[in-house]
Amino acid sequence: MVKKGFAYLSLLLFAACGEVAGSPDAAGDDDEIDASTIDADPSGTAEITTLTRCCNAVPDAPEAGVRVIVTLPDGTIGDSVLTDANGEASVTVLPGSTVTAIYIDPNGTGANQLVSYTGVEPGDTLTFGEKFNAASTTLGSMTASWPTVAGATGYRVFTPCGSSSVSAPTTSVMFTESDSCHVQPMDLLFVANDAAGPIRWGLAPNVTFSPGGSTNLITWQAMNSITLSVVDMPSDVTQVEFGASAVLNNRTTFSASISGTPSGGMLSGTQPWTTGGDAVQTQAFFGRETFGIQQVIERIASTSTTATLDGSNLLPWLGTATASGATREVTWETEGTVSGDGMVVFLRWPQSMMFGGSSQHEWILVAAPSAAPFALPNLGPDGADFDVPAAATPTVNGGVLDLGADDGYDDYRARPEWEVTLEDDGIFASGRIAVTIFSFAN
Repeated sequence: MVKKGFAYLSLLLFAACGEVAGSPDAAGDDDEIDASTIDADPSGTAEITTLTRCCNAVPDAPEAGVRVIVTLPDGTIGDSVLTDANGEASVTVLPGSTVTAIYIDPNGTGANQLVSYTGVEPGDTLTFGEKFNAASTTLGSMTASWPTVAGATGYRVFTPCGSSSVSAPTTSVMFTESDSCHVQPMDLLFVANDAAGPIRWGLAPNVTFSPGGSTNLITWQAMNSITLSVVDMPSDVTQVEFGASAVLNNRTTFSASISGTPSGGMLSGTQPWTTGGDAVQTQAFFGRETFGIQQVIERIASTSTTATLDGSNLLPWLGTATASGATREVTWETEGTVSGDGMVVFLRWPQSMMFGGSSQHEWILVAAPSAAPFALPNLGPDGADFDVPAAATPTVNGGVLDLGADDGYDDYRARPEWEVTLEDDGIFASGRIAVTIFSFAN
C-alpha cells in the first residue's frame, strides 16, 4: 500500500497552482468550474523491483524487505516502503524525484549498500540488483591436442572458461570447464607462439564437451593480420592503448593491440591476428595529465581486418572527485561540454561498528550527466542509519557513460542497475560504449 506523508501532500497543494474561474460566492452562485485552468497533478507511480546482490544469495532472484525511499525534488521525503515477497513495490513520485534502495548486509557486518536513481519520472520502472553467478560447479576436464608447429616455443588454447598454456614440445593440455562459463557446443581457439609472438593459429569448431574425453586440432593456419588506427585524437592526449579481441563462446580471447603517444593525432600499427570468431571487440584507453582516463568499447564484424578509433568526438574530461559528508556534495572538475547518457558515482566510506572495527559502506548514485557539484539526496529518518556521516570523507569513483543503444538519460535510467554500472558483459554486445572516469584523489 502506498502511503503519502504530510510533506508530500503539502507539496501537492502548492503544485496545484491554477486559478479557479467562476468560484461560488457567498450568495451561492452555481457557476461551473473551468477544469482546463487547473494544473494537472504532476505525481505518478514508479514501479520498483529489488533483486539479489552478490554473493550470498541466488542470482536474479527477488530480494524481499528492501527499504525503498523517495526523496522529492525539494529534498523532503515522500514514500518509504519495503519491497514485498516478490521484491516489488509501487511508490509515488514527482518529476525529478530520487528513489533509493537500501540493501542491508545479510552477514551482519554493517557493509550495507545504497543505490539511488535520480531524476525519476512518473511511469518509470526501476530495477535494482547485481549480476553475479551462483557458486560454480565443475563439469569435468577434457584434453585438447594439436600437431607440432616447427619453431614454436609454446602453445595456448582458449576455451569457454579461460585459456591454458604449455611449453613446447608438449602438444596437448587438459582443461576444466564449469557451469558458470561453459557453452555447449564450444569453439576452441589454438595459438602457437615463438619467442617473438604468435606464428600459427587454428580453430576446432562446435566441439561437444565430454568429461574425460578428448578433441584435437586438425590443421594449423598462417597468421592473419589486423590494422589498428587512431585518428583525430586531440593533441593533449598523451597516451593511447587501442586493441582488438576475438569473441568466441561469449567471451574475449586472442588479442592484438597498439599503444603510444599519438603524433599529429594519429597512431597506427598492424598486428598478427587469428579469427574474429563471433565478433571483434575493440577497446581503447586514453588519457591526459591531471584528468581521468576515457575508454571506448565497440563490437564490429567478425570479418574485420581493420579497426579505427576516432578521437574527434570525446566525452568531457573529468578531474579529481571529492565528497564530503558535511556539505553532502560530490565535486569535480569538468573540461569540455557535458554530454553522454548517464553518470554513475560510487561512494565508499568506513563506519565504526558497535563492538569494534569498521565496515565498508557503499552508495551508488545514478544520474543524468552534469557538471559539479552533485548533491547527495536526503534519506530521511528511515535512511539515517545508512547515510554518509557528517564527519566522513568518502572515496569517489565513477564517471559518465555514453551508450550507443541509448538516446539520453530516459533510456539509460530504464536499464537495470547491473547494466548502468556495466557489471553485465552482455551490454558490450549492445553497441558502442564510451566512458570517462574521475581522476583519483582519495
